[in-house]
Amino acid sequence: MSETRYALAVTVHDPEERWLARFFPALRELSPLYARRAASCTAATSRRTLAALEDAGFDVLTSPNGRVGESRRSAIRSTLADPSVEVVHYADLDRLLHWQYAFPDELRRTLALAPRSDYVALGRTERALRTHPRVQVLAETLTNAAFAALGGLDAPDTPLDLVAGSSLLTRRAAEIILSFSTEPSGGTD
Repeated sequence: MSETRYALAVTVHDPEERWLARFFPALRELSPLYARRAASCTAATSRRTLAALEDAGFDVLTSPNGRVGESRRSAIRSTLADPSVEVVHYADLDRLLHWQYAFPDELRRTLALAPRSDYVALGRTERALRTHPRVQVLAETLTNAAFAALGGLDAPDTPLDLVAGSSLLTRRAAEIILSFSTEPSGGTD
């Protein structure tokens, strides 16, 4: 891995313990990639899930209202408490677990490089997208196409994946988001 010090910020909603069985060995394998880890969990998240995250070295925070935007900022804020953190990897927990199980070397290679801009959306390749359920691929492909067309970003050589649920934020970008973002929903990016 590069000399860049990464932190991991995730949001979690797991009242039925659906993700619990997938935590191990994934969370243990991810641990050395990040200097600090924080999980902002909904109040409905299972106590066993919270305990497993704590056991995996996450700073576990509870989001009383469960609003995604506020939860994301809470997790990011926690990771920046470590002054050595240079880049925050924000990821939806299900996305991160899927990536770790499907293509663990790809995740490591991604984190071996320092980002070339303050915000990097980590979209999925066609190969990665094919590992997802068909209903998810169809819904997310349509969503991405609509946003790309609306934003004038529908170039065929640079596909857009706004709903991938994973991004890199430099410390500077994370601090700007924490200072100015007030969006309560998942539209924070």
